[in-house]
Amino acid sequence: MNEIEVFQGSYFYEKFLESFYTPSKKSDLDLSDNKITKALFFHLFKAKHSEWKMRIKFERKVKHSLSDYFQDLIAFYLNIVLEDEFETILEFKKDKVRPDILIKYKGKYIFAIEVKTTIGWNRQGPQSQFKARIKRIFKIFKIPKENVIYIFESPLNVNKKFASIYWDYEKSKPKEHPKELPYSNIYPLFYKGSDPYYWKYEKDFDKKNQIKNFEKNEILKRAEENIICKFESVITKVQTAANNG
Repeated sequence: MNEIEVFQGSYFYEKFLESFYTPSKKSDLDLSDNKITKALFFHLFKAKHSEWKMRIKFERKVKHSLSDYFQDLIAFYLNIVLEDEFETILEFKKDKVRPDILIKYKGKYIFAIEVKTTIGWNRQGPQSQFKARIKRIFKIFKIPKENVIYIFESPLNVNKKFASIYWDYEKSKPKEHPKELPYSNIYPLFYKGSDPYYWKYEKDFDKKNQIKNFEKNEILKRAEENIICKFESVITKVQTAANNG
């Protein structure tokens, strides 16, 4: 009936959700490069660019939260790369602890990933909140502490001081990954995030009423320039954890 057909969103939403689990075959993606990391940036960008359009065309003044989308993207690429012996589980709760992503290998928990687009930051710094969380996951799921990690979209979502641990401002490139806990267990993927609404534009551009469009190569170039930690290295770390298990 017309009252149903006039809105097509539920149909496309179903197709959107199906896109996370319909590729039944594993993909032979290159882990020696940064193409998967750039793909993550691209898909995050496309979602946030669509949100920008909605702000203007639908007059929605506050955007949707895309933290679950980011988490699902991470899980999607894990699923299509890791072998069949691996199992990726999202939001499983045990003893009041619910990691974003748990990874099993041959039925045994070997890895945990907390996925964050943004995070509250207490005055004591990361030691109190991150070390305690890593220890708790280790205790409950018996996962070695080095295999309990955080993936951030951008360290700037914390602050510039935190970002300076991973990004060299003078050279505009990533630093060597820190070796001290909890920083060693935190993997920011990009220096500047993927939301084009917050990128810098010419002074006369009114982003509250105008939309910028970007070619695919522009988006991928932006990703390349801002990569800090390659997601490929995280996948390799998961594989290593399985081999050492």
